[in-house]
Amino acid sequence: MSRVGKLPVAVPDNLKVAIDKNVISFDNGKIKKTYKLSSGVKAEFADKQIKISAIDKSISDISMFVGMDRSNIKNIVSGLQTPFSTTLEINGVGYKASVEKGILTLTLGYSHEIFYSLPKGINAAIGKPNLIIISGDDKVLVGQVSAEIIAFRKPEPYKGKGVKVAGKAILRKEGKKK
Repeated sequence: MSRVGKLPVAVPDNLKVAIDKNVISFDNGKIKKTYKLSSGVKAEFADKQIKISAIDKSISDISMFVGMDRSNIKNIVSGLQTPFSTTLEINGVGYKASVEKGILTLTLGYSHEIFYSLPKGINAAIGKPNLIIISGDDKVLVGQVSAEIIAFRKPEPYKGKGVKVAGKAILRKEGKKK
């Protein structure tokens, strides 16, 4: 069995969990989420822990689904406790961002502004003039939104202009020499 899949997922007291066949429901009072287990995988909830295991342990391929389901459930539980967040940094002359009513407006050196509609469950806040903080309870969706925003203007290696994850180093190149 998967090493990751063997570990139980600890559930905090403020989170309600219900298991119905292969669907697990989570409720923290504000947000309700459901997760459908892969076929061949079962879940048990006891002592404030969710244990994931294979129905038929003789099939070796189910082990990877056990580990994946356990990781996804762990991400849902931790996301309902404290939201996930990613900080994006904008570098470049005249590059800026603003948020209004769920729409992120980016000025990234193009002849037009870019309007990005934030998906449900994702929030954006503007830190300093050049920081965008993306947060939400779904780890995958936060990463997907961050990647889509970075794709509007990837950081270029000569001057470092563009959108990048804060703290990530950009490999810089040397320009032409005379």
